[in-house]
Amino acid sequence: MNHLLKRLNIPVPRYTSYPTVPAWKNRVSFAEAARPLAAIAAQGDQAALYVHIPFCQSLCWYCGCNTVIRKQTSAADAYLDQLEAEADAWSRAAPGLRLAEIHWGGGTPNFLTPEQMRRLDGFCRRFFRAPHNIPFAVELDPRTVREGQLETLRELGCHRLSLGIQDFDPQVQEAIHRIQPFELVEALCSRIRQLDFDSLNFDLIYGLPKQTKETFADTVAKALTLRPERIALFSYAHLPAQRAHMKLISDADMPSTEEKLEIFLAAREAFLAAGYEAVGMDHFALPSDELARARREGRLNRTFMGYTAQSTRACLGLGVSSISEADGVFWQNPREIDDYQSFSAAPEKAEFHGCVSTEEDRIRHSVIHDLMCQGRVSKAAFNQRFALDFDSYFAADREALSWFLLNDLAVDTTSEVAVTPAGQLFVRNISACFDAHYQSGVRSFSKAV
Repeated sequence: MNHLLKRLNIPVPRYTSYPTVPAWKNRVSFAEAARPLAAIAAQGDQAALYVHIPFCQSLCWYCGCNTVIRKQTSAADAYLDQLEAEADAWSRAAPGLRLAEIHWGGGTPNFLTPEQMRRLDGFCRRFFRAPHNIPFAVELDPRTVREGQLETLRELGCHRLSLGIQDFDPQVQEAIHRIQPFELVEALCSRIRQLDFDSLNFDLIYGLPKQTKETFADTVAKALTLRPERIALFSYAHLPAQRAHMKLISDADMPSTEEKLEIFLAAREAFLAAGYEAVGMDHFALPSDELARARREGRLNRTFMGYTAQSTRACLGLGVSSISEADGVFWQNPREIDDYQSFSAAPEKAEFHGCVSTEEDRIRHSVIHDLMCQGRVSKAAFNQRFALDFDSYFAADREALSWFLLNDLAVDTTSEVAVTPAGQLFVRNISACFDAHYQSGVRSFSKAV
């Protein structure tokens, strides 16, 4: 395995979009972004809605998300004004837009009070067509869940909660500045089950400071006693040169690349032994969960929200730094909250950092999407969809794939290109063989392990 790590533990995309954000070269106007969104609405097709709540009460040193540290929940009032203005602008540009799912992420969505949650849900459902029973997920920081928040989310139609666990080990928690005892999470999960939420997700992170194979095995064992329907097992990307607060983590405390891989493989084995199914590159789900069913039925999707069971032509992101996509047009909101405030005052005049996909981008996206979601690409389905011959069109790309074939990480037959079980950990690397932007030198990404 060491020779594979030396070759493959390199910066590589996570492919929540294609082209990936570092490859975007366009400026996209509000009108250009609204055009495909309006067409989707007019045709009665659906979109996913993501809302970014950037506020946190304290800074976690491992965090790579776009966050704003505030102590008082009143700080969110002005931000909700801005979100409402943005939502109003998109609803007027794409009237009648139907939603297939809603996701609140952060930051910390449970920074909001119950009243603020009701306000946010209210204007989203007023501006967009959103039946009460559509999939609705919210990320929670277990340390800051307050009285009435869970009940309010259930009342609003939230079906799935995602808890940021990361690691249960006290030394690891101290090293990342996130003290969160197992007993606190256990009590919170008990309350969530009592309120009859449909699904519970745990976010765990491997490769954190002070983490060992033994300590993380204990974290996994504790997580399994709570039996969440889904588990996301993310790799920690230590980037102190890009995230100044990560300098608070000592390099001496970081596990080696080999140790990090051992931690992941041991955790993966434990999840599979406990009855979870592997979904994509880093998710696990119980067989009855919608995500596992979507993978088995060949309809798993991957967007800026990660893996999802919903297949939509658009993902509309509201809030600071949020990224949107509609029929191959991508755009990103301002990354700084002051800039977002200015943007929300006149969204229709905005010009975004973004990308308008070419036909070649769309072709390559279909291959990368199928590899990331299903672990295989059907050549017959590709040929029929695009009226092209897969082997001829990707002749040069298949040369890049040859190393993976020789090392039994992928197979290339007359009928398909597929990732082997051994290659699943490196599906990002395999997908990159078909990424023309990556092959031309766009390499600003986290490492594969």
